[in-house]
Amino acid sequence: MKRATVRVVLVRAGEEPKVCQLATGLESWQGVVGGLIQAVPVGGFFPRTADLKWVDLICNDEGKLDGLPYTLNLGHDVIAGNCFFTGSPDDEGEPSDLTDAQLAAVQLLLSVPGVVLR
Repeated sequence: MKRATVRVVLVRAGEEPKVCQLATGLESWQGVVGGLIQAVPVGGFFPRTADLKWVDLICNDEGKLDGLPYTLNLGHDVIAGNCFFTGSPDDEGEPSDLTDAQLAAVQLLLSVPGVVLR
């Protein structure tokens, strides 16, 4: 079922991460990150955190090349530009909300000193 919005954690350069609803759709998401999007499956980088298994990080595919400010340090990589965490797509390929457990896991990850770059 196509959703109009999804619950995400939005990380904007120089701002505190915040929970919000974002409109779904490629153009909307490109507008948020300021360019082409890349979906990074977060669970692959944090396999011991089960609640992050079905979470994707949506970021600007060319953020570093475009010289956007760094926003996240995930240990294995640095993310440049605005980005957001969302639930992985459902069986029909549609974006999904972060569950309460996923939201808590993302907020815990972002609370680690040095992860959010300001």
